Amino acid sequence: ETAEMQNYAQKSTAGAVKHSIKRDLRSKLQEIFIHKGNDGNEVLIGTTSDFLVNELGADPLQVTMPKNKAYAAMATEEEARSAGRYDSRLNYHGLGVDLLYEALEASENPVVAFVAEPEVDKKTGKLEDRSDRIVLVTDKKKDGNNIVVIMQVNAKGMVDGGRLEVNKEITVYDRNSISSDISKAIADNRLLHFDKKRSQTISAGDKASNSPSAIQKVDFKDNIARFWANVKWKKEGSLAQLEAPGTETGTAMEEAFSKALEENVNTKSSRKRNEEERGRIYELERENKKQKKLIEQLRERMRGLDKKVIRGAVDRKEARRATRELINRYGGESLAKLNA
Repeated sequence: ETAEMQNYAQKSTAGAVKHSIKRDLRSKLQEIFIHKGNDGNEVLIGTTSDFLVNELGADPLQVTMPKNKAYAAMATEEEARSAGRYDSRLNYHGLGVDLLYEALEASENPVVAFVAEPEVDKKTGKLEDRSDRIVLVTDKKKDGNNIVVIMQVNAKGMVDGGRLEVNKEITVYDRNSISSDISKAIADNRLLHFDKKRSQTISAGDKASNSPSAIQKVDFKDNIARFWANVKWKKEGSLAQLEAPGTETGTAMEEAFSKALEENVNTKSSRKRNEEERGRIYELERENKKQKKLIEQLRERMRGLDKKVIRGAVDRKEARRATRELINRYGGESLAKLNA
């Protein structure tokens, strides 16, 4: 069993990649898919990948996945109902044993990685914080969509009957809005990793938002540092509330964290305000062009009037009358711009 727990190395299509999943993981997933039994433990995926440890700075913890989430990733809703294992709280993705295994393996060398967005829980209506979750976009696909692995870092997991700190796979599924996700992650400073060579198929659907120039402006180091600061803040906030529930410290931490979440969510509102501001600027530019055109028309009329005066076709009295006509017709403000 000790040998089975050790990491192993193998070649992948992307090159030499050291995989950290267990050798017997495929058979463990097969057991979960076939058997209904649940002993309360989580399936042990392996250890944290070199990518997460060396590139993103994650702790080298064991990696687990709740058995019910693993089953939901593998089974369709129809299969779950037929087997008497349907749970209305879960979404079923129908990846099967092999594709789930391959996706977990591919997540150790992801194409893109970004911090998950906070979302409103559809059942409770409350905002669910996901600032400690990383979306790992793999090059594995189902129905033309990239499969993503959602990992929660520094979480609590059940292993061999004991509660340990682990990095936990929350869910695995095929996602059809990766391009939009990347755009939002760039705008919100949540993008942690972007493999330019392998991301072409992902970014092809939205070249404007995921253009090379947009990616080049991303400060990955700053985004990674911000992510771990949020993880630490969330972890310390949870500990404070557990150690002293209802105390001033716990309440203050909860309020501060809620405020940070609100600011994070309000980024979307901020983007909307920016769009409205750009609209107003556009209208002002249009009005400015109209004013310029009007001034040019005034200049043409004044030049024509000057020629008449020079030719002696009109006297000074007629010139004053024409000037008053121009003022009445186009307004004193525009004429003032003309003389400026």
